[in-house]
Amino acid sequence: MPNAPKIHLFDKTIPTILLLCAFGPLLSTGMGIRMDQVMLYGLFPIAFGMICVGRESLVADKYIFIIISILSVMTLWTIVVTVGGVPDHVFPSSRTTEEELAGFENYFHTIALVFVLAVSVKKNIGYVNEQLLVKMGYILIILMCINAFIALSSAMFGVLPFLQYFVSADLGAGESRFEITAEGGRFTGIFDVPATAGAAYSLALLMWAYINRRSQRHSIVNYMLGGVLIVGGTITISKIFIFGGIPLFFIYWMWPGRANARFTIKLLLVLTAIVVSVVVFSELWVGLGVIDDLFISNRNTTPFELFFHFLKIRYGTTEEAVIGGIFNYIWDTAPVSGLGFSYYGVADSAYLLYFMEGGMVSLALYLGLIISLIYIGLENWYRGHEIGRFLTILGVFILIAGVGAPIITMARTDTILWIMVILALGVRNEKNSLCSQKNTSREGPYLCKT
Repeated sequence: MPNAPKIHLFDKTIPTILLLCAFGPLLSTGMGIRMDQVMLYGLFPIAFGMICVGRESLVADKYIFIIISILSVMTLWTIVVTVGGVPDHVFPSSRTTEEELAGFENYFHTIALVFVLAVSVKKNIGYVNEQLLVKMGYILIILMCINAFIALSSAMFGVLPFLQYFVSADLGAGESRFEITAEGGRFTGIFDVPATAGAAYSLALLMWAYINRRSQRHSIVNYMLGGVLIVGGTITISKIFIFGGIPLFFIYWMWPGRANARFTIKLLLVLTAIVVSVVVFSELWVGLGVIDDLFISNRNTTPFELFFHFLKIRYGTTEEAVIGGIFNYIWDTAPVSGLGFSYYGVADSAYLLYFMEGGMVSLALYLGLIISLIYIGLENWYRGHEIGRFLTILGVFILIAGVGAPIITMARTDTILWIMVILALGVRNEKNSLCSQKNTSREGPYLCKT
């Protein structure tokens, strides 16, 4: 095919390498250095060099520019606040220089990740980005299914010894956070904490839905993969998965517009197998009681009371939390600017983290980033593109997941998320370019559906 677009090694391999590295072992368990970090910072100067020599890529797209600009301003603002120090009336922080640098790296890592991925994705090249997104989707689904089997094995046989190479904790004594979490019936596989694992399973499920919504035929293997993802996400008992990933998955999957909307016998068989497996496994799984408490009232609390108690803990408005009372304290002392990197530990909520470190300025920028993604998705949804629905759902998921964790910077999961977002924006660029070409060959504009 003489007119076929050229795809170079950089285009094909960078997203794949970064995704695989996100599931790799720690290179230093003591310092928590991950394989994806080392790979990303090795690729960053290469990507910058390719831009300098005139490579045409998605980094020139206006929406990528907006994303990088928002992330950069958030980082620079927090640097200014941190360097400026805390005001005299503020309680002195016990943070160290190493903790401040770690906080900065958390921000910069995201900027570098978006930049490298955007440079690796080319603009206006037919259906190449769409094929790459589907390929990344299948790799992600398979890796998360493997992780689900690792987690299930831990549930039946105890924490597996080789997991010490993936989590930044000393396993074996039963005193690490990872082991204590597992004793409570929350199994995460290679992920450090349930929130990270729950977010990863959620993203894999949404990717599964996108791939299968576009397909005319569904195999029983595909349905089984989806079932394994649901089971794996459930045993994390992650609120991000239970209240964010699962509901959005079913909304997206059932939304009109699927290529094949039939309820097939294959799907019925897989659903039956899932129900039977859950019934059998539930008798051995101590975590079932934890999930019951989320939805069933008892003598002490109702589900609504438990939910609002969870919010109080997440946002530090109760003294019970590790960062108890921090929201009220920041609101009273530095609501506009925040108090800089790692002022008082790491928050379990994106909204609290950015408010604590960069005040209302960083919080507004973060919300602007999410609103931009949702807007891009809705714009292309209106044009009839399936990728528009996918981007909209991703944006809503980031909005919801932020209650439970800073998902855009969370270890391992941030790489998964940004690969999906950047490739989806690449697909959007392809669709709009193809529609523009078709419009020029007709007398008037029309909606181009795919």
